[in-house]
Amino acid sequence: MPQMDKNEFAAIAIKHASKIAPAYGAKPAEIADYLLALAQVESGLDSDARNKNSTARGVLQMLICTQRECEKKRAKVAFAPAMFSCKVYKTSTVKESDDRVLNDPDYAIMLSCYELCYQYKRYKGNIEKAVHAYNQGSYPGGNINEGGKYTAKVMKNLGKNPDFDYASLTSQQIESTRTFGDTQVTYKEFY
Repeated sequence: MPQMDKNEFAAIAIKHASKIAPAYGAKPAEIADYLLALAQVESGLDSDARNKNSTARGVLQMLICTQRECEKKRAKVAFAPAMFSCKVYKTSTVKESDDRVLNDPDYAIMLSCYELCYQYKRYKGNIEKAVHAYNQGSYPGGNINEGGKYTAKVMKNLGKNPDFDYASLTSQQIESTRTFGDTQVTYKEFY
């Protein structure tokens, strides 16, 4: 089932967004709409899509490292092996036929919903920044304008005009402090 129907995708997206979005302070219908727009830009709704330059695959082109982080930290999936190792893209740990992100669009949409909702909360309810971060992640890319172009495509798909300077977002550096037991650790994150 490589090509998904828009209505089929939307039904799955709203099913997951209804359960996930409220926990992140997001509106389920808005998240579902953005997931559909993301899928149209990412893969053209092709659940069998693979990126030849990275480990991104599936209808929402999720990277292996993002998959593992979502499974562990947000979706709380007990055992969720990915097809490739994060550090060595070509080292297979799971047969392609068992890769759920590639072979189970429902699962891929659920994980992407967690990721988009997480980014939404991270950027204090700014969905445009969340879309940008869905594509660019937490690290500055090689081409800082790439994320802005991507976000503009998603926004255009929704009939909206982006009103944010996305290039500046990827070059921001924020210092954070977290407490682990009695120890405070300070580190820098890129956005």
